[in-house]
Amino acid sequence: MTLVVAKTDGRTGWIVADAALSGGTLGLRDRAFAIKIRPIGDFGLAAFAGDQHFGETIIRDLSSSATPEDLLSRASAALVDMPSVDLAVMVQQGWRTKLYKVTHEGVKSRTNVHLGSESAFRTFQTIRNASELSHPPDAMITFVAGMTVPGKIPRDCCVAIRSMFSLFATHDERDVGGWVLPFMLSPEGPALVGYGYSVTDPIMPEIGAGDVIPHGTAPSGGFAFSLSVYGRSGGYVAYWLQLPGGRVFIDGQNGYTEHCFAGSPLEFKAAARARLGEDIDLWFGEHHPTETDALVAFADQDGRARMVAHVSGRNIQFRWLGNKTDGSFYTSGNIALND
Repeated sequence: MTLVVAKTDGRTGWIVADAALSGGTLGLRDRAFAIKIRPIGDFGLAAFAGDQHFGETIIRDLSSSATPEDLLSRASAALVDMPSVDLAVMVQQGWRTKLYKVTHEGVKSRTNVHLGSESAFRTFQTIRNASELSHPPDAMITFVAGMTVPGKIPRDCCVAIRSMFSLFATHDERDVGGWVLPFMLSPEGPALVGYGYSVTDPIMPEIGAGDVIPHGTAPSGGFAFSLSVYGRSGGYVAYWLQLPGGRVFIDGQNGYTEHCFAGSPLEFKAAARARLGEDIDLWFGEHHPTETDALVAFADQDGRARMVAHVSGRNIQFRWLGNKTDGSFYTSGNIALND
């Protein structure tokens, strides 16, 4: 099974999907994950739920669509006799972002779409709509996200990404999981929402003013995952700090191929460069900046300063400001990175 969630406000839109490879036949088991969303030209996105082989084939074929109208027509035709696959299709039409649910029964315009596991979606909605922030005791969650095109990532897209990660940990059934693949569509075109998501160990009682906020580490239950674009050839880089290691997904005529590399961030990037011939970026690294280009302070929902980001080129280091809290807090901000 799978879970795909999509939303548009008319101006922009986003789609998120899990990357678990569930079920499947026809040689799918030589891979560990599935890419369930594809950008279509400079105007659209297509995502699938259902039969893995046919879903991947359909959205790969749709990637050659010439116009939004062509995309919708071909998507509808592809599912006429295909009840085992559903699609979410998002297109830019006249400076408007429109979302459609496509099934074997036809094409329906929507502002919100979900595909796949209904039980997983119910849990996802409970997590996403909770009034209180959920996090492990005495831990800090850090989420940073960015795109290679201009534009602001909607907060509800970021909430959806984090909610899906929480779903993986709480959903009883194993029909969704892996990691979260998010895309955004705007007048600038489709773009991957790259991100770094980490959960620290229970550090809050010990962390002091000026201390670096660490990425999650495995011994005490921490977690850190990075998703980024791979080069110019079309693909993605998924990296787990706790393995340590990850995978590079490269698009080709017959779909995505996975390349696995182990090691720390530096070792992983060096191995990928040696085999694939292109540099890659990760949201986590081992560089400790000695110079600071900019400082960005982050305040909580009550206006109290909580942490500061030290920015050096494309490197970010978060430090705690030492203001203790009696409960949960949330803080957010924008950081400009330089090449």
